[in-house]
Amino acid sequence: MHDHPDTPQPEPGASGPDVPEPAALLPEEGRQGAGHDVALERVRTVMGWYRHEITQERYTGTNTARLRELMDGLRECVADQQALEEAGPEEAARIAVLYQDRYAALTSEE
Repeated sequence: MHDHPDTPQPEPGASGPDVPEPAALLPEEGRQGAGHDVALERVRTVMGWYRHEITQERYTGTNTARLRELMDGLRECVADQQALEEAGPEEAARIAVLYQDRYAALTSEE
């Protein structure tokens, strides 16, 4: 389809007057990508493990020292989950690897 020669042509990369450019939707520092999603998923997986173990330990009520350790571990997860809100890509990647290893270690003890 050919436009009439007098029809104004949009600027390259322009998406129209009412549609903002994708890059304009979020400020650069507020954008979080797949790395953050992976890290958050892994932190939440470990948190779930701790919650399950805490529930089991409370049910049996036999080892208060282990219950304290589990609660401390869950607190660390919460702190890391909060840190992810401000983390850059490198920190998110570090947390993702840390929690992948942590989950593997926790589940290998079972």
